[in-house]
Amino acid sequence: MMGNIYEKIANVMKNVDYMKKDGDVEFKNTKYKYLSAEKIVSNIRKEMIKEGLVIYPEKTEVTNQTQYEKDILVTYRIADIEGNSITVQVPGGGYDTTDKKTYKAMTGAYKYALRQTFMIETGDDDPDKTPSKPITDKSVNKMTTGDIKRLFLKKHNGDKEEAKKDYDMFNDLDEETKQDIINKMKEDLDVSL
Repeated sequence: MMGNIYEKIANVMKNVDYMKKDGDVEFKNTKYKYLSAEKIVSNIRKEMIKEGLVIYPEKTEVTNQTQYEKDILVTYRIADIEGNSITVQVPGGGYDTTDKKTYKAMTGAYKYALRQTFMIETGDDDPDKTPSKPITDKSVNKMTTGDIKRLFLKKHNGDKEEAKKDYDMFNDLDEETKQDIINKMKEDLDVSL
């Protein structure tokens, strides 16, 4: 078990191979596969134990928080039983309309700390290869706030309270998701603004 911490990490990398994604997410227009935390941990844990390595969160800071979203930055310490250690810092983000945003952010950070430290291959495409969608003149960015609020009001048949709740949730989303929601509502309601 002797050796420096980098040799031990390299040994874990040698013994943990490609991991096939084992989960599916389908929500409205969103559909993708993911590698679960459970699968990553169960594969890495055995090899870390063999090498005498442990990992634990040393510091967590909240970098952004809204009603439904939380972004964190976690510093993990990877240590061996001989007292050597390194730190790894990763972001994590969680979105949830109930009480799980913190746990989702923590799970995401933990998964990526393990994936990146031990270079776990999953078959992911390089995000740099995927171009952003162009913003069109009819995008949410070109709509006035009043146009968007009227659309939510129409969606809820004039119920101002429900429209406001829905609109407030909408405002916490990223621009691409907002655009998808606006396009779907305009299509469902057969309106053009």
